[in-house]
Amino acid sequence: MPNRTVPHRRPASAYRDNQMKEKHRTARLELLVAVILIAIFTAVLIERLTRYQEYAEKAVMEATIANMRSGLRVRMAELMISGSLAQLQDVRQENPIGWLEAPPANYLGAIAAARASAGSWYFDRDAGQLVYRPLHTRFFEVAESAAIPEVRLRVVPAGVAEKGIGQQPEKQPLEGLRLVVENRYQWR
Repeated sequence: MPNRTVPHRRPASAYRDNQMKEKHRTARLELLVAVILIAIFTAVLIERLTRYQEYAEKAVMEATIANMRSGLRVRMAELMISGSLAQLQDVRQENPIGWLEAPPANYLGAIAAARASAGSWYFDRDAGQLVYRPLHTRFFEVAESAAIPEVRLRVVPAGVAEKGIGQQPEKQPLEGLRLVVENRYQWR
């Protein structure tokens, strides 16, 4: 009988081992893809949440300014009713926060600008301005080359343009006041 060589056959256990190794490789690849996708979605989510945080901060700031403008109108109405319009000049020096029912939680008071922190309101007595320093400034831009991003507000006579604010002649009586933004800013 001739010597026949039987082709080498793998045992069934070796075949199963190869299948298991292939499944493990596939599972690792799937896990890697899943981790990458989760990382991308997390990065997008964080970017969106940051943007919405900033939108919320902007909305709160603008609502506070609108409330102060309403408070100024109430203050002027009180003076008109009492026949004390001559005191309007004094109102120009007042801190606009005083016209609110309660100051914002992040109001620091009348302090020096250097002591103000981000995300807070303060009254700059020297400049006679109410200032807000945003906490989130990723989408906040100031038109002027200001070192510190902030929004500055001032009480001016009605009819005075927001830019190039000058003094109204002392001989003319004040007819009204406005709370205006002194510096140009954009919150994209």
